[in-house]
Amino acid sequence: MNQTMYTAISGMNAFQQALSVTSNNIANANTTGYKKQSVVFNDLLYQNTMGSVAGGLYAGTNPMSFGSGSKIGAILTDYTAGSPTSTGRNKDAALQGRGFFIAGDNAGGNIVYTRDGSFAVSDNNYLTTQQGKYVMGYATDKNGNVLNGNLQPIQIPLNSAIPGEATKNGSLSGNIPLDWGEKDTISSELSVYDNAGGKHKLQVNMKAATPDASGNVSYEYEIQMDGKALTPPVTGTLNYNAQGELTNPDALKNIQINSTVNGKQVNMDLNLSGLTNYGTNQVFSPTSDGKGAATVKDYAVTDAGYIAVSYSDGTVIPVAQLAVATFSNEDGLVKMGNGEYVPGLSSGDAVYGVAGQNGAGGISGSSLEGSNVDLSREFVNLMTYQSGFQGNTKVIRVADDVMKQIVNLIQ
Repeated sequence: MNQTMYTAISGMNAFQQALSVTSNNIANANTTGYKKQSVVFNDLLYQNTMGSVAGGLYAGTNPMSFGSGSKIGAILTDYTAGSPTSTGRNKDAALQGRGFFIAGDNAGGNIVYTRDGSFAVSDNNYLTTQQGKYVMGYATDKNGNVLNGNLQPIQIPLNSAIPGEATKNGSLSGNIPLDWGEKDTISSELSVYDNAGGKHKLQVNMKAATPDASGNVSYEYEIQMDGKALTPPVTGTLNYNAQGELTNPDALKNIQINSTVNGKQVNMDLNLSGLTNYGTNQVFSPTSDGKGAATVKDYAVTDAGYIAVSYSDGTVIPVAQLAVATFSNEDGLVKMGNGEYVPGLSSGDAVYGVAGQNGAGGISGSSLEGSNVDLSREFVNLMTYQSGFQGNTKVIRVADDVMKQIVNLIQ
C-alpha cells in the first residue's frame, strides 16, 4: 500500500505543477507579449518482471511492469505571435512573427530580449522599456539606410532642427485691375526667408498714375519688408500700354533685393514681369523658394520598425531602426520575469538584424502584441488537471482504508 500512496503522491505533485502552469497562463491573459505554456507528463520508473520465451510444452510469458507514478517531463512555451492591438500611442510597437526586441544598459551590455513593445522615453530622450532598460537599434540616414550596423541605444533627437533655406527667387504674377483708382495703392505679399531660416513678409506696393491720351499708364512700385521700407529703397515703375501689356518687362525680371532684417540677410531676385493691367478682376499669384527652419513636432515607431521624427514643416525623417534578435531554439530561452528572456544553454546565440531579416517577423507601429493565451482552452485544462488531482487524492484515501483494514485484521 505504501507504493500505491507514493504513486498517487507523484500524480498529485504533477497535477499541482500543471495547475500552476495553467493558472499562470490565465493570470497573464492580458499581459503584453506573453507566451502561453503547456506541460508534458512523463511516467516514472517501472519495476519489471522479465517474461519468458516459448519452449517445450509451454508458451512464453509477457513481462510485467509496475509503474511508480508520473512527473512533469517538460514545460513548453508557445511562441506563436499574439494578435496586435492598435493603441494609437506613438511609442508602441508589436512584433508579428519570430523575434525579440533587444534591451540593455546604456553601454550596450546586460542584454535581455522581450516581446513587450510598450516603450517609454527617458529624460534624456532615449527609448526605454517600462523597466528602464535602453532599447537597442541601428542609426539610419534620412532615407532609412542603416549607417554602420553598430547596435546601440536609440536616442530620439527631440531638440534637433532642420536648417532653413534662404529665399533666392520670388515672383508676383497676376492682374492689376484696369479701374484701379488713381493714386490708390494696391499691395500683395510674398513669404520669404532670411539666411537663418527666419520668415518675413515681402510687400509689393503699387500706385497708379493718370493714363496719358493714348491710354498708357504707369504704376510706381515700392518693396517693403515686414511693413518697413528697405534700405536702400527698392522702387521702380510698371509701364502698360492701352492693351494692358507691360512695355518694360525686361526691367522687371530680376529686381535685386539685398536687405538686413534683425541682423539676418535677405538676398534675392524678384520678378514682376508677369503682371498685367486689364479687366476688372484683381488676381495675384505670389511664389518664392526657400523655407524656414523646422523643429521637431512629434515622433513615432513606424510599421517597418523605424523611429521617424516629424518636423514642423511636414518633413518626416527616420533616425533609427529597431533591432530584432532571433534564436535557432526559442524553447531554450530562460524567462526572467517582466516579459524578459536571456539565452539558455540550448537556445543558440542571438542573431541580430531588423524586422523582416534573418527570419524575423514584421513590426506594427502604434500597436501592442497581445497575449496568445486561449482562455477557453486554459479553463478546460484547469478542470482536467483538477480532476486528475482529485483522483489521486481518492487513491490515497482508498490506500489508507486498506491499510486500516489490514491493521484491524491483526487486532
